[in-house]
Amino acid sequence: RFNCDGLAQLGISTNDAEAVRNKCLQQLDVYIELSEIISGTKAEFCNHGAITKAALELKDRLVDSIDSLSSIRALTDLNIRNKSEDEILNDALKILMDHQEMQRCSIFLNKDSFLVNASGLSWDEHFTDKSYKERTGISTHTFSLGEGIIGMVAETGELKHSPNCAEDPLFKTIDNNSDYVPGSLICVPVVFQDSILGVLNVSHSKPNVFTDWHERFLMLFANMLGQLIIFNRIIRDMDFEIIQRTGELQVALARAESLSTRDELTGIHNRRYFISHFNKLIKQCDRYAYKVAVLMIDIDDFKKINDTYGHLEGDRTLIKVAETLSQCARDADLVARLGGEEFIFALQHADCKKAEQVATRVLEKIRQLDCGEKDKYRITASIGISCYSESFDMPRKTSEVWIQEADKALYKAKHAGKDRIAIHR
Repeated sequence: RFNCDGLAQLGISTNDAEAVRNKCLQQLDVYIELSEIISGTKAEFCNHGAITKAALELKDRLVDSIDSLSSIRALTDLNIRNKSEDEILNDALKILMDHQEMQRCSIFLNKDSFLVNASGLSWDEHFTDKSYKERTGISTHTFSLGEGIIGMVAETGELKHSPNCAEDPLFKTIDNNSDYVPGSLICVPVVFQDSILGVLNVSHSKPNVFTDWHERFLMLFANMLGQLIIFNRIIRDMDFEIIQRTGELQVALARAESLSTRDELTGIHNRRYFISHFNKLIKQCDRYAYKVAVLMIDIDDFKKINDTYGHLEGDRTLIKVAETLSQCARDADLVARLGGEEFIFALQHADCKKAEQVATRVLEKIRQLDCGEKDKYRITASIGISCYSESFDMPRKTSEVWIQEADKALYKAKHAGKDRIAIHR
């Protein structure tokens, strides 16, 4: 039994479903007739020849139906996920080769009003295992809409059956260099809704091979193939959209993370980042007993620079000092802007002597900074240093204590005349 409504829900047209149903009814009539012959109810035909002929006809029809339904089943089971369109088309043609008596088949897709050969397979009859051999030399061949039988099918959307290509004036060979000349040819439009996606072509070297049953079957096959092509394109477009959106999201997240951890003006890390990573640093310092030093840097008379030369010049000064600190830092060191004209510099594996050497180099480089046209002003800075205690019986210092000690030392440097270094003892 065939439920036409149920098949329609699967994307199979009512006409195609009805054709399958009628074919099965024809087979049933033959079977009934054969049963009557065998039972003797039709005695006038009860001879060996009639029984043999009816049995062979029944066998051929059943084989055709089984092969056709097997093709449809294999096409519906085809996994299109993670496959390119070319792979899907090639798999579909292999299904035809597996289940149908044809020598060659190909698919031309409609691209910019030209039919381009997208896939083709041939069956080499010299191999008993029916191995596949991909067509070569036709991948670049194209047809215009309306050109030849293939072009006419793509233009009209109607199936064309050429029982004898040698006598068909519309027939136009695909490959002039090939020894193969088709005798029979069926060209079927591959459609989805109202769109003609391309043309499915099947051929045999002998004329008059294909029947009306082949036409109906290939129409059904081509319609289902059209759905697979569209579904694959939708999945591919969705995958591309997901990848694109994911990339955009990653960029946005990276930017958001950068904005949350970096100073927008100078580009170096901000206070939030410094505190978070410095806490990890001092835990490692306590665990492995290596030394750390913190430098607090403050630009001298920065307010005067802003008031005298404007905030843009003040911003340029902050950027120059930040660049200087970054140049003096090693990969393992932390440099950040605390806010305003204050910066902080954490040195790993550094005692007070090493920290003082780095601070001296920083001050020298800051003094050498370009201060605008004709050196309108002079940039200097003061630095306060907090070092790791040599006394291991003391409580371990928190990040707040480190910063407070460096800030106190900075205060001493400011009150001692600026442009100098002070160490917290």
